[in-house]
Amino acid sequence: PLCGVLETNDRQSVYYAIFHDGPQTVLLFAEETNLIEAVTNIPSLGESMNQHIQIGIRDIGIAIIDDIARNDLFYISIGKSKEIWMETSKSHIKPLSHNLNKHLDEQYELYFKDQNAHPNDEDFANKKYRIDEHRDVSFDDYTAELTDHQGHRVLVKRQVLDGLWIGFAWSTSNAAFHVRINRVQIDNEHEFALFPVVLNPIVSKAAGTDIRMFHFDQ
Repeated sequence: PLCGVLETNDRQSVYYAIFHDGPQTVLLFAEETNLIEAVTNIPSLGESMNQHIQIGIRDIGIAIIDDIARNDLFYISIGKSKEIWMETSKSHIKPLSHNLNKHLDEQYELYFKDQNAHPNDEDFANKKYRIDEHRDVSFDDYTAELTDHQGHRVLVKRQVLDGLWIGFAWSTSNAAFHVRINRVQIDNEHEFALFPVVLNPIVSKAAGTDIRMFHFDQ
């Protein structure tokens, strides 16, 4: 922000600040600097963050060792997710819901069967499969296009999420830090351990977010 001071005839100082708040340019006058500082230091929620840094690691393992006794203590593994359908837009990746993933996998299996039975038939290559009453899907290898009765189109891709994903985005006044861990497990490496697996989080099937692994023969 651009800040300054104006002198009046009665020698009363008036402070001003010019700053951006989303799409608006604000000119603020105040007799106290505290108000200027409080307003200009507030991040604008409407300002988009166009600068991005992303780091993704598919699988990673960390071994904790007692170097004096020469014994393995623990092994921490962070692994990738299962193959799921995800909507990709710009720098954001959004997994689809459990039910929609299930319906897409069912139609994807039919798509592979049609491709194997009719490998050179363009009609089957461009065939649309019905998901529900309002949506259809067409496939092209590991990508798909969802369409509805209103003509809306959404591109999705079948892929895995990295085991460890770190994202950092920033703008002039805002910053965001995002860390995502998909699958983590801690193993007890002590010999004759009563519980060899110390930590292995599971997703409750009652929550409707557990996604089964599907295999397709090509």
